[in-house]
Amino acid sequence: MGKKLSNHERACKLSKEILDDFARGEKLSLMLQKTSQLVRFTGDINDQKWINKEITGLFYKTNPDDVSIMIQNGRLWGVGDYKTEHVEVLEESIETQKIRLASTKDPNISYSPISKFDQYKPHSNQLERNIISETIRVNQAILSRIKGRLYKYVQEKYYSLNFTEIATEAFSTIKKEVESKLDKVIPNCIGDLVLTYENLNSNNKKKWSLVATSCRKILITAADHLEPPKNEMVKCDDGVKRNDKHLYRKRLIKWIRKHHKNKRGISEGNLKYLEGLIGAVDGKSADGNKRDFDNKRVAEKIVIYTYLFLEEIISIADKMDKDNKSTEAKKSK
Repeated sequence: MGKKLSNHERACKLSKEILDDFARGEKLSLMLQKTSQLVRFTGDINDQKWINKEITGLFYKTNPDDVSIMIQNGRLWGVGDYKTEHVEVLEESIETQKIRLASTKDPNISYSPISKFDQYKPHSNQLERNIISETIRVNQAILSRIKGRLYKYVQEKYYSLNFTEIATEAFSTIKKEVESKLDKVIPNCIGDLVLTYENLNSNNKKKWSLVATSCRKILITAADHLEPPKNEMVKCDDGVKRNDKHLYRKRLIKWIRKHHKNKRGISEGNLKYLEGLIGAVDGKSADGNKRDFDNKRVAEKIVIYTYLFLEEIISIADKMDKDNKSTEAKKSK
């Protein structure tokens, strides 16, 4: 039995398949059905409505939402005229009209009047051909516009899914390195990292704000271990003196600047951004039930930047360890 694919993997595979269908010139109705599955795998609620409308073909001119979708999908024909027919009906209509157009070809009759009084002329189907050609043109133009919007959606989704996969793999590598080396560099942090994941994966929105609390605790633990606080008041940038014990960010930056000049810009930038996210969450959740923090995306960013910062700290610590070993080796010679 093969490995069961995740929704993300299914979506990647299906989006590529649909793009291949476009290249092969498959019917729009078939590609819409496949895109409906793609929407189910990705959970794109905003795009689900217009795609499902094209799948079902249930458009109503009296419904403002339907009219809006018809306009966006290019179903506008003339001034105030909208094509509400199902995509399959439009496709079949084009094929039928092409057969009708072929049958309206004028017969090849040689006409020569017997006399100047003979006014008979063979009947021409030019008017009928013009009507049929216009019907084909309108239906084809509408299908092309719907296809254009669908192609843009599938293409953007394909690139987004593949970029996410690359980013996920990259973060997975960083995550493994941090979790394997963190306890050696900063003891007693793994427990807090596990707690952040439990809170992040919870369906309870109130726990998402606790992610910020856990990550702040990790930063404090890191600062206390790497650059222990001094029992003194320190003058801050705003001119106010504060207890060094509470200035964990200042102590972390001091440690970074002391031990790794090349990592200063990256590490300090990540730390500043991370602190801004944590501060925003703490501010929103400070009023308790009045303003519960419910933005999971921000909580995810806090976890990601915490890992990125810890990876940089571990990288600096690894370099320090190598330098120390190199120095000891030289002394022993």
